[in-house]
Amino acid sequence: MFLAMQKLIKKIQDIFENKSLKRKILFTLGMLALYRLLVFIPVPFVDITALMSKTIDAT
Repeated sequence: MFLAMQKLIKKIQDIFENKSLKRKILFTLGMLALYRLLVFIPVPFVDITALMSKTIDAT
């Protein structure tokens, strides 16, 4: 168990030593965080109650 954990930690360290992979991973995490923040901004001219009733009726 301990050996497997050491191998996993080593693999993660190797990934973050590679600048290209590190940049891509951080970009992806940043885009996910940005998406999660922008979800809470309301869209103009969208009736939330009508949208919610359509999704409830579909199930």
